[in-house]
Amino acid sequence: MLLWIFLVLLVGKALFQVYLSWRNLRYAQAHSQILPVFKDLITKEDFEKSKNYLRDNTIFGFIVKSFDLVFNLVFVFILYPYIERVVVSLTDSFILQGLFFFGISGLINLIL
Repeated sequence: MLLWIFLVLLVGKALFQVYLSWRNLRYAQAHSQILPVFKDLITKEDFEKSKNYLRDNTIFGFIVKSFDLVFNLVFVFILYPYIERVVVSLTDSFILQGLFFFGISGLINLIL
């Protein structure tokens, strides 16, 4: 049950972030005029450059979030159970098992 709650929160967070980024991109593309308050501060050319940057950055963010989600799911379903089996085979002490598990997980996160 706890695993399903974790998965729902993990996937829900990723989907919500993608949704907010998409909404922000849609809003920025719908407004093609510079606000009167900023007319003196920004040129039309810079405004278009910033909109293009936002579009490219948002699309790249979608790709990064997708890889991050896949990476986290691989960790949860494949790597963590494997690390648990290895740690349990090393020692019977729960304290040492916890230390080894988080030490190995932290080392893998540091490397990646």
